[in-house]
Amino acid sequence: MDQLHALFIESLGLDHPFSLGAVEKEELDGKTSSITFVIEIDSSYRPSKFHNRHSYYEKTWRHLSMFQYPCYIKARLPVFKDTRTGKTSVIEVPWSRKGSGFTLLFEQTILDLLRLTNCQTTTAKFFNLYPQRVKTIYDAYTLDAYEQKEAQAAQKVGVDETSTKKGHAYISLFVNLENGQILDIQDGRSSQAIENYATQLRQLGKSIEQTKEFSLDMSPAFISGVQEHFSNARMTFDRFHVVQLINRYFKPLWKSKSIDKQLLEYHLKQLDQLWIQPNCQKAAAFLCYWTDRTKDLFKMDRLCKSIFKHFNGIINFVESKVTNGLLEGMNSKIQFIKRAARGYRYTENFKRMILFAFGAL
Repeated sequence: MDQLHALFIESLGLDHPFSLGAVEKEELDGKTSSITFVIEIDSSYRPSKFHNRHSYYEKTWRHLSMFQYPCYIKARLPVFKDTRTGKTSVIEVPWSRKGSGFTLLFEQTILDLLRLTNCQTTTAKFFNLYPQRVKTIYDAYTLDAYEQKEAQAAQKVGVDETSTKKGHAYISLFVNLENGQILDIQDGRSSQAIENYATQLRQLGKSIEQTKEFSLDMSPAFISGVQEHFSNARMTFDRFHVVQLINRYFKPLWKSKSIDKQLLEYHLKQLDQLWIQPNCQKAAAFLCYWTDRTKDLFKMDRLCKSIFKHFNGIINFVESKVTNGLLEGMNSKIQFIKRAARGYRYTENFKRMILFAFGAL
């Protein structure tokens, strides 16, 4: 029992003037239904020589369950009166934040489950709580952190958009491609989002020149934004989007009876050689050869024109090796967050949950 007491005291951070007193069991139909740990406060304790005990009030906190039993902590807290000012204040406890009816460990468990489910209602049901109580805990730990969150810079940055609701409502994610950290979230998916990100970095005194690589899809808005505000960064168009563009042009040819399917398949497989070229010069030569063959064999002038329009960003991959694969995976989770909450009325709440779910708050 002494070891159990010592473990409990250590987990709650109990120190003078707090100590563990009795352990009470509440029974229902002859069986234990809950356990309550009573915390005692040294009767001689005073915050200072100017404080006198004014009154007491009893409070109970929900704690982590022990085995199958719900656990609570109960204490008779002294209220002190400052003889200099006449103001009264209650003693602060180390196991709970001020104004909360839960212990810090219990709140941490709630936040851990909320980070997995991304749904306050589901989390509340698991702990048999009202959803509003889960929201109160979530707000207490994330609201100030979200308001103080600053945009970050990185050497390798990826940008991609994701929808916030049905229709044309989007946000743009800026992610550090080296460690998966979310650097910033901006409204919209235009060049304005890139400009806002760059402006925030400047206002915070962070060097834009720090960014050496920028991975993005072939969105004209993103391209113009990066060219204007991150002119020192090398742009790389995401390999997946490049292949997707090419496949979209080749898709009708598979249905054509006049096209040799073996030749078509061989020509498409040849494109895989582009990504393993040793440098940009070799990649440029290969891509020129491939597009010339595409124009001769399949008369795809529009595809070739699009490739040459984005030529440098495509071949840059062989040296930069950056892609938006990480962002695509994050977007899948972000859409799960949106579905789990049945959508978000306010975009700021959606962005806060994204940062919380990815450990940025």
